[in-house]
Amino acid sequence: RTPAGIRTLVAATSPPGESTPTETPQPALTPSPSPSTGPTIHVVPEVSEPGAFVEVRGAGWQPAEEIKVGIGPTIDQAEMTSSLGIARADGTFSATLFVPASLTSMDAVIIAQSLDGQRRAVARLYLVSPTETVPPPPPSPTRPPQPTATPTPKFKGWRGEYYDNVDFKGSPVRIRDDSSIDFDWGQSAPMEGVPADAFSVRWTRLIDFPAGGYRFNVEVDDGVRVFIDDQLVLDEWKITSTTSYEFQQVLDGPTEIRVEYFDAGGNATIKFMWQYLGRYPNWRAAYYDNSSLSGKPALVRDDLAVDFNWGDDRPAPQIPPDNFSVRWTRTVSFDAGTHRFHAQADDGVRVWVNDELIIDEWHTSTGEMDYVADIYLSSGSREIRIEYYEAGGKAEVHVWWENLDAYVGWRGAYYDNRTLSGAPAFVRDDPDIDFDWGKGSPDDIGPDNFSVRWTDRRGFGSATYRFFAEHDDGVRVWVGDQLVIDEWYETGPVTHRGDVELTAGFHEVRVEYFEATGEASIRVWWELAPYR
Repeated sequence: RTPAGIRTLVAATSPPGESTPTETPQPALTPSPSPSTGPTIHVVPEVSEPGAFVEVRGAGWQPAEEIKVGIGPTIDQAEMTSSLGIARADGTFSATLFVPASLTSMDAVIIAQSLDGQRRAVARLYLVSPTETVPPPPPSPTRPPQPTATPTPKFKGWRGEYYDNVDFKGSPVRIRDDSSIDFDWGQSAPMEGVPADAFSVRWTRLIDFPAGGYRFNVEVDDGVRVFIDDQLVLDEWKITSTTSYEFQQVLDGPTEIRVEYFDAGGNATIKFMWQYLGRYPNWRAAYYDNSSLSGKPALVRDDLAVDFNWGDDRPAPQIPPDNFSVRWTRTVSFDAGTHRFHAQADDGVRVWVNDELIIDEWHTSTGEMDYVADIYLSSGSREIRIEYYEAGGKAEVHVWWENLDAYVGWRGAYYDNRTLSGAPAFVRDDPDIDFDWGKGSPDDIGPDNFSVRWTDRRGFGSATYRFFAEHDDGVRVWVGDQLVIDEWYETGPVTHRGDVELTAGFHEVRVEYFEATGEASIRVWWELAPYR
């Protein structure tokens, strides 16, 4: 049958001696609209019953994007689940969806939607009532029935194992196929046979993740643990009210996710979801087997930070220990303010903010120098590019930055070594440089062999100033580029001073200090020098 409004023409050759009939003119056809190029979904099977599982298959989605799926009697009433599918490289995906037993209408609407809500597709599922099962005829008395093995159930979603205790003792009282981990049971039981309080659940699922970084979010009341390929990545096994947790992972390919949960009492809820952050969520690191960033990189990977001390080793098996180079790139969001960039390298290093070269130290070096550049940035995102090369010998590179406007007092950068090397262990706002740690130390740093660098911009009048440093062990004091006090050695408590003539205005003051062993103290102050 030809659909209404469509005319089919069949070409034919007239037999000899016969005339070709004249075609009766037909009304002009309205062109059919071109098929949509947006995302689509269809349901398998198209007819199901409440309480069953169906498969949602999609096409035309963006590669690697995460997709939520919902079902309901209408579009407005569809309840969206947590993430069920990730689009493959060709834009297709598949997800298993549970049809709620509460759906009693003749059909239901299924919606697939990207996490940002920009792409959506809709399909219809036709519902039928479950049919009664006719009992089989009685077995023949001459041939007793033979037992058959129970087939192992196949899980399209999460394998959910439900226990009637909080620590997974014994065998689960129920095992079921959960389409998502998105439950708010309140003070009710998850199902018959499982108590409303003091129960636990273990969900497992094998998921094929496109290569890249992922942000995982968990909302839970009470405790939760998450394992990725048997590695514990989140451990919050405690009684708590509804609390949210977040962590990131770099994944590639089939990965087993295991989520363990317990409810002690009161409300019970758990939601587990994730978001794709892109192939390189941190630093895209391109490693070259030459010192000039030439040709095709021998290795491209995701680096958490540009903070490496390889020594005499190689960064990776395919990279030589000498004569190699690296280019790191990343887009970073900045708050408005003056930002100070730091770079330490053995050997050469360059740093760009967008296309502005702010640090250019492309030469051999011992890695002891702290190269610094200040740049004002308005609020927004910038691309940071770092280039580094290693000539020979030791290899290390460290790059970091901070917003100078974020510090009210002294910016104190604390290092877990006595040479101010690498990135600081932590940075804090110190109101004064006046510390007597005794045989102790600052927070999170050992009592010996640490160092600190304090920086601040202070206003001065036009005059000569006398700076004092009371210290145990070494200290250096700069005002601008002038080294005013230089006592960089191990010592007991001692006081030194130095004079500097300053013009009116703001000048940067930098104090560097190290502690070797024993007592640790440092105090720095200044005053107008006596008139001479």
